[in-house]
Amino acid sequence: MDGVWSILKPFSLGAAHPAALPFYYLAYVPVLKYITSDIYLALALVNSFFLTLLTFSAFMAVKKNRNNFSGWLGAAAAASLPFVIETARHPDSGLASMALTAGLYCCYINSNDFDHPTWNTWFGVALSLGFFTDRMFWICVLPLLPFLTTACAGGLALNSLLKGLLPGMIINLPWYAYTFAFQALTHYAGPAREQVWRPGLWNYLYALATAAGLPMFILGAAALLWMYYSVFMPYSPRKIAAAWFWVPSLVCYFFFSGRPELMYPALLPLPLAVAVMTPNLARKYIMGIAAALLLVNHSGIAPVFIRSAPVLFGLPRAPEKGAYRIEEVLDAIRARVTGFRFPDVLLAGEDGNINNTSFNYLAARSAARKTEGFRADLNFVHYQAQMLGLADFVVHRTGAFGERRNAPDSRALEKEMSEPWFGKAFTRLAEFELQDTSKLVVYEKNKPEKKPFAEGVHKIKNCRIGGFTIEDGTLELFGFDPAKNVYALAAFSAPEAVFGDGLAVYSLELEIEDFLPFSDTDDLSRLRPLKMSKVRITRLKTNIRAFERYLSSWSPRLQGLKVAFDGDLELNGNYDGKGFSWLASLNEHPPVIPLRNVGVVPMHRWFNWNIALAAYPPVIDLKGRGFINGLLGVPNFFLRFFNFSYDISQWPYYITFDRTKQKKQMLEIYSKSSRLVQAAHPERTEKADPELFY
Repeated sequence: MDGVWSILKPFSLGAAHPAALPFYYLAYVPVLKYITSDIYLALALVNSFFLTLLTFSAFMAVKKNRNNFSGWLGAAAAASLPFVIETARHPDSGLASMALTAGLYCCYINSNDFDHPTWNTWFGVALSLGFFTDRMFWICVLPLLPFLTTACAGGLALNSLLKGLLPGMIINLPWYAYTFAFQALTHYAGPAREQVWRPGLWNYLYALATAAGLPMFILGAAALLWMYYSVFMPYSPRKIAAAWFWVPSLVCYFFFSGRPELMYPALLPLPLAVAVMTPNLARKYIMGIAAALLLVNHSGIAPVFIRSAPVLFGLPRAPEKGAYRIEEVLDAIRARVTGFRFPDVLLAGEDGNINNTSFNYLAARSAARKTEGFRADLNFVHYQAQMLGLADFVVHRTGAFGERRNAPDSRALEKEMSEPWFGKAFTRLAEFELQDTSKLVVYEKNKPEKKPFAEGVHKIKNCRIGGFTIEDGTLELFGFDPAKNVYALAAFSAPEAVFGDGLAVYSLELEIEDFLPFSDTDDLSRLRPLKMSKVRITRLKTNIRAFERYLSSWSPRLQGLKVAFDGDLELNGNYDGKGFSWLASLNEHPPVIPLRNVGVVPMHRWFNWNIALAAYPPVIDLKGRGFINGLLGVPNFFLRFFNFSYDISQWPYYITFDRTKQKKQMLEIYSKSSRLVQAAHPERTEKADPELFY
């Protein structure tokens, strides 16, 4: 870390994503450092801050031309919008974007067309922070652009605007340079020219009405139209309030497929128009309606009313209200846990409320009632097919009565449940029916009653292990421990295998510690792991032809790909009819920093194992040295934005190796074999470097 200067260094969500703008997440830093270390309480405090900013901005925007009561009506109506409440329930930068948009227009309305320097400065602050929060913030800035340009051109407001805008512009510059590089390459490569899908006007209005709630959407739209043409109840900023809604609406519909989440900040003028245009005699009644919607939506005392039409009121209940019977699921699992262990639970069929985050939060909160501290005694994770056998428990949310749950993870789990092995490895523990007639079904992994297979060499077929798919190979088991019900070591070997989703590898040799296999047949065909610790690659080879086939399978637009390992990794080919070339250096093995020098021992925990590493986790670095796409070359100072690091310790299987070696058309990964394998096969003993974790 480089302290505060780290905010000037863009980071990416991956090779396919632009920079993730960090202002919302930076708001957690002072909270976690000075107020609380509990991430869930920090979420409540941070989101409460942005909710307060949003409601205060709504209050001040209305109060400028109306009285205090109208201002409170606008604040209450804005806070009662379902999309505001739903966003505030989760860690979502969209809440900060909405709050800063409301603050931006509040400052403009109170500045009287940039005539007040103080409001101008705060306008600049809101504008710069908005762009530091969301790269699509410009959509809601468009209606203000003519007024902002005029004010800056005239020079009268320029100084006060720059006071608030300039520091944020400096911070934003490297982040948007990174984003621009991604967008330029994406556009030049061809996908940006694809036709934008539009949902249809009725579907678009339906989505907006559902997001805002049908009563407030109808009242707000009518009030906004009335405000624009009103003669007897004038509101001086009526044109900018109307443009705040209509301009982003048209931009989102015609250029961004009508995505409702992009329209959330532009729906805020609807409750403001209601507050501005409500006559004095009706204001108390509208305030009552807004307060009732606020209570019903925020509290979760009423579920969604009328699901087949735009929502009238109500939101899905929050998990802590007991509507989803999560506490009962936790109690059922805890009743089966013995000893000092933290079971891992695979969760399938997740949605916005029933997910691993809500389960982990409630597990931690209920555990804190019984013991000191706020630490979960259960670990809930997303469903992953290769991790199914390693979980201690599986929780599956089924579809409602008479329908199948459409979540991809739910369909994948149902397919596995139909296989014979699942019924032998897992037993149904409990089920809990929910209000929508769907069920939470809990499965517990069976404990083996005896040693499943004899030590020694076995033939295996159709096996997926450690991220590798092996059609034909051998497995050698060493040292079964009856107390742990695991083999001390399992050594796999195969002449050919497939890694991940399609990379062909050869001469594969793996060693897995604390291994327990399972098969629903009498032999070890269709083997599945029930327990495992560390996966060590002792030998693996692949060639450039395998790389070319693997990379070419990613996209039909990628043609004529050629890969070279001559010192650096070099890719040449055609993408969408345009030639490109990319050159990157691949580290042989990164430097290893002994943890005793920094005084920490990281514990990497996934399924059923804890390993204290002797050094920092393994990282594979790809450092860009040159990129050309068609006639477009990337300048050298942009190349650092195309450096990628792959931390393989974060993969579902913890995979280690010692070195990589490049030789002409081959890439080889190898490690020193364990002592058990060396003793059993002295002929295989090779001189290798000491084991490194990197």
